[in-house]
Amino acid sequence: MLDPLVADGFHVVINDGENEAVLSDLYKVMPDIVIISDNSPIGRQLCSQIRKALPVPIIAVYNKVNEISRAAMLEVGADTCLSETVGKMELVARAHSLLRRYGKLHRENPHFNSETSQVYIDDRIIKLAPIEFRLLSSLAHSKGKVVPYGQLIAEVWDEDISLDTLHHYVGRLSHDLGIKPDSSYRLQSCREEGYCFCKKS
Repeated sequence: MLDPLVADGFHVVINDGENEAVLSDLYKVMPDIVIISDNSPIGRQLCSQIRKALPVPIIAVYNKVNEISRAAMLEVGADTCLSETVGKMELVARAHSLLRRYGKLHRENPHFNSETSQVYIDDRIIKLAPIEFRLLSSLAHSKGKVVPYGQLIAEVWDEDISLDTLHHYVGRLSHDLGIKPDSSYRLQSCREEGYCFCKKS
């Protein structure tokens, strides 16, 4: 059922434990979206606990979705309820739709998950290598200002590196982000000074 999300680039973590263990792991991972596949009283209790604890979209996916079960899940905090037979494209589309909604209401864009080295930007979740993740975090923290080469090197690496190495990793970061002409952000080089990651005006 979750294969379409994996194919779309989501990093999926499955947890079949007790509610307390699930909640504990959620705090560690800080997911962008939660899918609950249990509409029993225990599943509804978990949904309610997640809704109170974290500002994340919740999709309930289970067998025999009907008006009564859907109303029960929505009442305890689910954003939408889908049948287990939901099509691959619809599941991915619902996930992206909810992420857009919550991106506007609850989280900064870009949003960083240091546990998984993932960044949420322009309605996409991108998995970065550790160095690229630290590099983007440093650039984004400057809030649109130019970050000098020396400052970037000091914040990202534990050792002194050459400017050629810095330029190499910035190039890799730009490639991994897949920034396009219609993207909300740009990664800009300021010749002989530094780099800037900023929102397009």
